Amino acid sequence: MYLKLNYSVLILYCFLIFSLSLINFKLRIMANIKIVLRKNMMKKDGSIPLALRISENYKTNYQWLGQYVFEKDWDKVKGKVKRTHPNFQKLNNFLLKNLRQLMMFISTIKKRVLLQTKSSKN
Repeated sequence: MYLKLNYSVLILYCFLIFSLSLINFKLRIMANIKIVLRKNMMKKDGSIPLALRISENYKTNYQWLGQYVFEKDWDKVKGKVKRTHPNFQKLNNFLLKNLRQLMMFISTIKKRVLLQTKSSKN
């Protein structure tokens, strides 16, 4: 049931998003990241894919996670799989792990941008 996420593609994808900020010399990198259901991509059996929604500078991109859940098993407010899903613990751990890795990547990019701007000012 679980498909492994290709992390190199995810990292490259996020790097391209944030490199646009570097090219434009923007100091502020604010990205909103949320796990969402993509209802427009529903399968015939009614399952909906999960995706990471990455929004930055009014641009939104989606990274597919390779997992599908039914709408009745998804808690929209918390961004987690409900207890009604048979593998809710595994799915929630998978989602948390991907979200945490993306947040760590963004924080390292922010640090690099700040270091580059400080060194260019001196």
